[in-house]
Amino acid sequence: MNELLISIAIGSLIFVLGVLIWKKQMIGFLHSYHYSNVSSENKKAYTTEVGIAHIIISMGIFAMGILNYVTETSYGWVGFALFFIPGFFLFFKAQKKYNGGLF
Repeated sequence: MNELLISIAIGSLIFVLGVLIWKKQMIGFLHSYHYSNVSSENKKAYTTEVGIAHIIISMGIFAMGILNYVTETSYGWVGFALFFIPGFFLFFKAQKKYNGGLF
């Protein structure tokens, strides 16, 4: 039960951060080296992609907690990976495209 509550809390936090980065363009929630080379013209597109990537990863955290709790196994890590991998690649793609690299 504790794992479920922790994963819901962490997933909720990352989900809210993703929405704020995406919808409100609050780029300051990211570390400054992630957006140091992003031009002001590309800020909206960058925050959209990064915010959606955060939301996708948060869905993986929710899935992990729920699957582990319901099945009483570690299958939730498969659910986490199914969301984390596309979310990470979306984040990496946005970093490469708008910032010139991961750092």
